[in-house]
Amino acid sequence: MGYRSDIVIVHSFMHKSHAKEILTAFTLDKRCQKYDLTQYLKISCDETQTADGVRGVYSLVFVGEQWKWYEDTMLGAYEDVKCINSMLDLCKDFHKERGIPYAYKFLRIGEETNDVETREDSSQCKHGEFLEDYQESSAYIHTTIEQDFRNLKSVSEGLTELQGDKVEGLSEPRNIDYKEWISWKKQELLNKENNNE
Repeated sequence: MGYRSDIVIVHSFMHKSHAKEILTAFTLDKRCQKYDLTQYLKISCDETQTADGVRGVYSLVFVGEQWKWYEDTMLGAYEDVKCINSMLDLCKDFHKERGIPYAYKFLRIGEETNDVETREDSSQCKHGEFLEDYQESSAYIHTTIEQDFRNLKSVSEGLTELQGDKVEGLSEPRNIDYKEWISWKKQELLNKENNNE
């Protein structure tokens, strides 16, 4: 039991070797192994057009559904959550010590309708800004209403299918104009109301 969230957390880099270094350092964390966090981690290798030509973008993407994502509890954050969040700290450290540019994006949707959270960070350099722009179009929250009705048709299409069927109140099957049918139904309801008075 407990409150659950869906999450996507993206760490993007300009070079494959940078993504590999961060991933290697992350997997050395004992919590990563204890909670088998690499099963939720995906790697994306993409190319995008820039003014300077085509550039590669390499991203480490956490995808989790129905996660107990507790960052702030009386006892502190859950250990698996702390470990996943530590990848951002690795990015910051590698940028500070070695100049590796990065961008970070955190997206979380909770069980409640208005429980949506986003966070972003980057190395605040030319490449970090480029990676932020890339992430902006690659990871975002989009809410929709889903429906699963089958064979939905407009009223006019549905009434046209009645063509040839006997319709209550009409003596013979014929082509039905939906406006005519609606008008007829309104009159039928008015007649019923008048008879009940």
